[in-house]
Amino acid sequence: MKKLLLFLLINMIFISISFGQAQKKVFAHYMVCFTSYDNGSVAGYKKDIQDAQNLGIDGFALNCGSWDATYKLHVSKLFQAANELGTNFNLFFSVDKCCGITSDQVKDMVQTYTGNQNYYKYNNRPFLSAWGGGDFFKSVIIDLRQKGYNVYFVPFLYNKVGSYATEIPDYGTIVQNYNAYWKGYIDGYFYFGAVGLPFKNIKGSNLDAAEASATVLHQNKMTFMSFVSPQYWGDRQPTAGRRYYEYNGGEGIISQWESIIKSQKPDWVELSTWNDWTEGTYFSPIDNIDDYVYPLKQLHPEKGFYKSHKGFAELSKYYIQWYKSGVKPAINKDEIFYFYRTQSKNATPADPKGLVHSRIGKVDDIIYITSFLRSPATLVVSSGGVVTSYDLGIGINNTRIPFQVGQQIFKVVRGGTTIINQQGEDIISAPKSFNFNVYSGFAVNNK
Repeated sequence: MKKLLLFLLINMIFISISFGQAQKKVFAHYMVCFTSYDNGSVAGYKKDIQDAQNLGIDGFALNCGSWDATYKLHVSKLFQAANELGTNFNLFFSVDKCCGITSDQVKDMVQTYTGNQNYYKYNNRPFLSAWGGGDFFKSVIIDLRQKGYNVYFVPFLYNKVGSYATEIPDYGTIVQNYNAYWKGYIDGYFYFGAVGLPFKNIKGSNLDAAEASATVLHQNKMTFMSFVSPQYWGDRQPTAGRRYYEYNGGEGIISQWESIIKSQKPDWVELSTWNDWTEGTYFSPIDNIDDYVYPLKQLHPEKGFYKSHKGFAELSKYYIQWYKSGVKPAINKDEIFYFYRTQSKNATPADPKGLVHSRIGKVDDIIYITSFLRSPATLVVSSGGVVTSYDLGIGINNTRIPFQVGQQIFKVVRGGTTIINQQGEDIISAPKSFNFNVYSGFAVNNK
């Protein structure tokens, strides 16, 4: 009898652990106002979904700052694409209070789509997120629940009191706001922390704010959703100094994911964002962005202004697997991921939008390279004809190399044989405009 009870207990624990791991999901914040492949056709949205699923992403949080005909059309196509693919890709709304959306419009969104087979539900409740809004959402959520739409509400809300009251709150600020404003109508909290520096124990750290948020929510037995961003550059924010935060390429990605996995332990992670091209936060691996996407040519006419973020996306794939499985993946292939601006920090183009005055973090002319190696090898980089070599060990390595104008070539050599040989985008000497969008790429040796 004791053996039977022990067997049942072990199985219950195993089922509980397995269930908990299965519940971990990674989403990506999708700006519905923009399109992607093929200017937003159903086939284009399918490609977006397939790109996301290839990285291990489970769904899109659909950012809607309005509910006009354009938003409705894009959302309709996104749901059609997800339905037709039949791959259990989740969609849910993240209502953005940036742009005058009304309570009736939010209710219409929920009532129209939460019954769709691809709408994400948590504990059989339709999941709803938001950005900003505060008191506005309290009345909306209460009214929806009274009408039988028992939404599970996990928003990002600006802090109304305390230090760093807008974007980078400390622990005390979060406690005050939770007790004074949020408690009673939110089910969990989403810290949307793209603005900030992704390193701990420094001024302006979005990781300190994320870990403080996680602590407060866990202490109150609430769910928590964290974020990961590749970079942040407010290109279209001249009144804020076109602020740029230095994420240090792959080092920033790794720092964020390790905080999530080891410290924050959130219920969900939301990549912030999939396709917010104008703030540089996109993870979409799409190439030639301005050839596909409306209305980027109107936002910035310079071809190639919006850089590839393939390296950010592919590097995150490893950490998404780690977070969702709870097991650190083995490194079973050689890979390099490289990140850099394609112009010097000292460039002085005649840019009508003005200077990049606000530069947060130590901004240098550096190529950041993250290497995954199955066994020791030599990294060889030619930047503008200046060649440097680094002997690297097995596992994950981060290397910083000063960049020079011209061609950028990346090689990995092992035992005298070149196993990776990749050329990145050139660094230019005379740019037409300021461009602090980080270019990223990757290369793999599968042999």
